[in-house]
Amino acid sequence: MSIPYRKDIDGLRAIAVIPVVLFHSGIPFFEGGYVGVDVFFVISGYLITQILLKQLNEYTFSISTFYERRIRRIFPALFAVLLVSSVAAIWLMFPSEFRHYKQSVLSTLFFYSNYFFMSDVGYFTEPAETKPMLHMWSLAVEEQFYVLFPIYLFLVFKFFKKYLGTLTIVMFLVSLAYSAYIVGMLPGDAFYSTPARAWELMVGSLLAIYSGNAVLFTSRVSNLLTFIGFSLIVYAVVFFDEATAFPGPMALVPVVGSALIILAGNDRKNWVGHLLSTPPLRFIGLISYSLYLWHWPVLAYGRIYSLGSHPDELMPMLLLLMFVLACISWLCIEKPFRRGGLFHSSRRLRLNRFSGTLLISMVAMLVMVTSYQQREVQHEHQTHLEKRVDSQPLRLTSCEEYEASKRSLNICHFGDLSQPQASFALLGDSHARALLSGIDQSAGTLNKKGVFVGNDGCVSLFGVNREKQGFERCREKMDAFKEYLLQHQEIEHVILASRWGVYTTGERYKNTLGDNLYITDDLSDEMSLEENKHVFERGFKRTIGFFKKQDKIVTVITQVPETEYGGWDIVRAKKLGKDIEFRPLLAEYYERQKISLGLFNHHHITGDIQLINLHEFMCGEVYCNMFSEGKSIYIDNNHISRTYADKLSPIYDELFK
Repeated sequence: MSIPYRKDIDGLRAIAVIPVVLFHSGIPFFEGGYVGVDVFFVISGYLITQILLKQLNEYTFSISTFYERRIRRIFPALFAVLLVSSVAAIWLMFPSEFRHYKQSVLSTLFFYSNYFFMSDVGYFTEPAETKPMLHMWSLAVEEQFYVLFPIYLFLVFKFFKKYLGTLTIVMFLVSLAYSAYIVGMLPGDAFYSTPARAWELMVGSLLAIYSGNAVLFTSRVSNLLTFIGFSLIVYAVVFFDEATAFPGPMALVPVVGSALIILAGNDRKNWVGHLLSTPPLRFIGLISYSLYLWHWPVLAYGRIYSLGSHPDELMPMLLLLMFVLACISWLCIEKPFRRGGLFHSSRRLRLNRFSGTLLISMVAMLVMVTSYQQREVQHEHQTHLEKRVDSQPLRLTSCEEYEASKRSLNICHFGDLSQPQASFALLGDSHARALLSGIDQSAGTLNKKGVFVGNDGCVSLFGVNREKQGFERCREKMDAFKEYLLQHQEIEHVILASRWGVYTTGERYKNTLGDNLYITDDLSDEMSLEENKHVFERGFKRTIGFFKKQDKIVTVITQVPETEYGGWDIVRAKKLGKDIEFRPLLAEYYERQKISLGLFNHHHITGDIQLINLHEFMCGEVYCNMFSEGKSIYIDNNHISRTYADKLSPIYDELFK
């Protein structure tokens, strides 16, 4: 039943899990560490297919036995993580957060979490880094694959045995082509969906089908192939980042690298095999499953407890904690369950006891998660919760699709909808969307109809790219708006609103989660924080120049002050007894907005634009406000609530008179 043990494959598991952990921990030089998951996929596809082929050839194949082995391999450690994580969630999360957590746990239990998190995206959803079950998506991909693959293998082996390799190659190519096609259009679907990831597991399957352990290479060839394979993985880990279109064809780099090591690697013939077979790497490989399960909840709850990103001094402790938990989980849970040592020697009794234990654990977990009600919060904290206004931006219903030459554009009407034509346009990112309610009220009162063109996460400047996968649409949508404006000369006034500071500096505000943001244009020679400033200045002048040429009035709304902590953070800090000054300093706002304010003021003085300085209404002489009439004016640390946006409505009246 078993297959020959290869020490180097355990070492390869270590090479897979270490980059993932360090990447998620924010360690420099591991920006592409997410490719470790792809290495895992190849290993899993190879080993599972080897086992299934051996059983099929020996006429011992049993689908129930296969699933029983997968359950013993996957569920015990998984349940331990879910139970501990749920206890932490009860302690650290508020009711609305816990409701989302509950849904993620259920999706994990039934192995559809990849699709749950694929649909759980949006500019105003909780940051990915604070979702403790997010990493379970990869486990769901594997298990979905292995629900169907053994059946496929059995049927093909029985009826079309000589075409097994050919049919698997066809499936591999279809999945790869789908991944390559969808990665530029729907990057979230490409990343999470099983059809777009299945080809990576099939690479391992094809290795098992065509090679097994029978392919032998000379020492020189073995060294060359494994060195190339190891180099490809290292290259992906070091040089890939969030801007890399992934998975798609770029995933071939770590996948082919892993395949070459598996194909030509062994611990006797090459230095890569020797390296991977060393005791430290083999041990990390042995605990890799538990380490992968534990590392993300530890990081997520660390972030929640720290009210944002981890302080530098906390990271070593978190790394040590996840390693210790992984060792305990492997030694006390994984090994006994996998070997069946906890149960009677009778296979039937062992399976019955295991099934009973599994059922009880599942029921306990489901009861624990689904029966959770609104927790009692101390009176003081409950008061703060009631004062926090978690209102979403205004939703517009009068919308239409404008078909431009390169990309369609969603155009939404607002203001006084009884007017026959729109006379102004509001253009911007999620900050413009957050301000929309107040502008809508002002325009409606003064009988002005407008169009809203919102591109969340995109700087609203012509000719500027945001260098991140999935944001290729930014420049194309601005080009589409240019076409729309040329065809709708009745629009006399363009209002620009965005999160200007993040585009000019490229850096998130203080402890805000997320990587640096880079923008480029056709004149850029590099992608850097320094280049952001030049790109922004060129883009702004280019944009204002176009509007002036079209005789448009241009109004720029400055950015609302960013805060270090959002509304929930304030309540959580009080619950945890943290004494923190939450109000942002006006001086820090000026420093953050130095480039944008300087540029805006210059063009305001020259008469190119009108300017609305929001900070003049939101800040005092030293601090900027976080509360209005006892209620939080923010829904996170940089978007204002709809309630507060309504209060700002009168400041726009002069624009429409």
